[in-house]
Amino acid sequence: NYTVVNGDEGIILQGAQRILQGQVPYRDFFSFFTPGSYYWIAFFFKIFGSSILVGRGVLLVEGGLFSVLIYLLARRVCSRWSALLAAYFVTLTCLPHRFIVLHNWDSTLWATLALYCAVRFLEQPRPGWAMATGSFAAWTCLFEQSKGAGVMLGLGIGFLILMRSNRETAGWSRRSFIALLAGFAWPFLLTLVYFCIEHSLPQLLADWFWPLQHYS
Repeated sequence: NYTVVNGDEGIILQGAQRILQGQVPYRDFFSFFTPGSYYWIAFFFKIFGSSILVGRGVLLVEGGLFSVLIYLLARRVCSRWSALLAAYFVTLTCLPHRFIVLHNWDSTLWATLALYCAVRFLEQPRPGWAMATGSFAAWTCLFEQSKGAGVMLGLGIGFLILMRSNRETAGWSRRSFIALLAGFAWPFLLTLVYFCIEHSLPQLLADWFWPLQHYS
């Protein structure tokens, strides 16, 4: 903080603080990010107080979860020591590179959880895992729309490849696909209903699609 000006950190922190003051994103202040990180940090501010230490404490917890999830994923294709090494390098190089409160960390956590649930669905094709995959993919979109779109594209291509090759699809059912779609839909429905109640739905849609219009 003495040698580098981390201006980006104020984006989420200020937005969370304004939410605690009764303001609503898009209606009362502009953002081209989806609203997840604002409300995520505001939730912890509400419980533990508004402080930069609280925001960075959330990063510490998320960093620990990154390492655990990477280990669980790597363990399925590597030996135990190789998986531990992968988790160690994630711990060493991930958050310490840029330890500031940003939407990137939150959305990456949900993207990793979506990937983990998708792997678990391949291992045990149950509707619960399918719904969890869809839910975490939707959460990724609601925390950062570009990363969420990438997760959706990757999962969609992966599932299509498996279906075309008839591998790992014996236990799949229509019920599982309905659960996947339901899991993806409910976070968006709640979000749209909330902002509609707050009379800010048109502003939300305009801000979400602003980057496409601005950079096209």
